[in-house]
Amino acid sequence: MTLLEVLVVVVLVGMLATAAFEGLSRIFDLRQRLGAWIDLAGDNAITSSWLRDSLAGVVPEYENGPNPFRGSERSVRGLTIAGLRSRPGVPVPFEWRIAEGRQSALEYREGLDPSFRQYWQWEGQRGRFVYVAEDGKTYPTWPPEGVTLPTGAVIPQLPAAIEVEFGGPPLGRLVVYAGIITMRDADKLITPMGTPVQ
Repeated sequence: MTLLEVLVVVVLVGMLATAAFEGLSRIFDLRQRLGAWIDLAGDNAITSSWLRDSLAGVVPEYENGPNPFRGSERSVRGLTIAGLRSRPGVPVPFEWRIAEGRQSALEYREGLDPSFRQYWQWEGQRGRFVYVAEDGKTYPTWPPEGVTLPTGAVIPQLPAAIEVEFGGPPLGRLVVYAGIITMRDADKLITPMGTPVQ
């Protein structure tokens, strides 16, 4: 191999190494710029899943029980079999709320724990719970207020679904829709002794 060939090989290897390092540098720069947004998007997917699962697992309370389902525009509480910190399938009292302050936050508590844990935070005062009845009508509270029912009709303890609107910058407004998959009628519950409620 001549000296000229060695120089050509050295120059080509140098050019390839420079191109490779420049490409890696651009990839790392892009990851650094988008990293925070990617992390937020991942957190959003997890929080949305937890919220949807816990609301879909809502179950009715026994008549005059301590944890009947109640919902307003800013909070929802009752019993769920899909608690975030309890064993799946075991009914546990829960409450989700949208707290407002300098920033809004989606917060959760479960069981006998009196303190809320924050699961999502955003800028602005936007966020609400909406309750969907069997006929598809939406209400800002559950049980609905000011609803005229036909004679003999009863409002079920649970809505058919719950829609949660929350979020703001940096990811924008989010909507989580949770269809309640458990039985909604309190008259179909089994009493603790195992006999159907009459």
